[in-house]
Amino acid sequence: MSTSLDDAVEALARRRQAVVSVWLGGVDGRCWFGREVDRVHPAASTMKVPLVIALFRAADAGALDLADEVVVRTTLDSAVPGHTYDVTQDYDNDDQPWQRVGEGVELGWLAERAIVRSSNLATNLLFERLGFDAVNAVYADVGARAAGVERGIQDEPASAVGLTNQVTAADLAAVRPAERGPLTVAAGPLTVAADDAAAAREAVAACTAWYLTSMGEIYPRLVAEQGFGEQVDLIRAANPSPGRQPGTVPGAAEPLLAEFTAYGTAQDVRQQLDLWDKAVDITMVGLPPGLPWPAIEATLRAAAP
Repeated sequence: MSTSLDDAVEALARRRQAVVSVWLGGVDGRCWFGREVDRVHPAASTMKVPLVIALFRAADAGALDLADEVVVRTTLDSAVPGHTYDVTQDYDNDDQPWQRVGEGVELGWLAERAIVRSSNLATNLLFERLGFDAVNAVYADVGARAAGVERGIQDEPASAVGLTNQVTAADLAAVRPAERGPLTVAAGPLTVAADDAAAAREAVAACTAWYLTSMGEIYPRLVAEQGFGEQVDLIRAANPSPGRQPGTVPGAAEPLLAEFTAYGTAQDVRQQLDLWDKAVDITMVGLPPGLPWPAIEATLRAAAP
C-alpha cells in the first residue's frame, strides 16, 4: 500500500511530536508540495544563505571587496546597544575560524566557512561587517512575509529582550529563485566500458540491482514512477537475497538498464553518451564501486570528449 507524501510527513510529525513545514518545488519557484509553508520557525542556520547573498550584493555594488579583511574575534557587539556577547567553539561546526582568532581573514573566506561548514563564528563576523538590514533586504526583495534577522548567533543579551531570527518555509524557498542565474544541468548514467561487452553489462547490472534491492524504498519508487515499475519488479524478483551475491538484471528488464546506464565496448559507450551530451549541459559518468583500475581507465578514456 503506497503512502502519499502528505501522509508520510504527517506521520513523521506525529511520531516526533514536531511542527513540520515543507516547501518542495523547482528552481523556477513553483511549489510542487507544501505543508505549513507559512508557519514561523527559528531560522537557525538557514539565514546564512541570505547573509552570503547580501555579502555578494555588497561586493557587486562596490561597497566592499571580498578580499577585505576583518580580525577574527570571539567577543562581539550585541544587537542591544552597550552590550557584548561571546561566541563559543563548542557551539560551532567549524574549527578553522577558531584557528585564526586574532588574525585578519578575508570576507570571502568567511562566507565559504559559513556555507560549507556552517561556521557560527564566521557568520557573526559577517553580520557585524554587513549589518542586519542588508540581510533583511534580501528577504524583502523576494517578497518574504515573515523572515528576518535581528541578532547574531549566541547573542544572549539580544535574546533576552526578544530579538530573534525567524523564517518560514515559503520565505526561505523564495530566496533562491530570485538569485539564481542560468541553470546548468549535470547528469549522466552509470557507465562501464570494456572489450567484453557482457562483462561491462554485468558490472552495471550488479550496481543497478544493488540500488534497487538494498538501498531502501526510495530508489525503486522513483524509478518505478518514471515508467519502469515492471522492470523494477523483475529485478527485485531476480535478487531475493541482495548483498549475498552480485546482483543481476534479467533480459526482460533491459529497458531500465538502457535508460540509466551506458555499457559495452568503448565505441558502444561513446555512442550512448552522445545521447546524454544532447540532453544535458555536462555529462557525468558514474562508476560502480569496486571497479578494477583497468576498467576505470577504459571507461574514462571512452567517456572523454
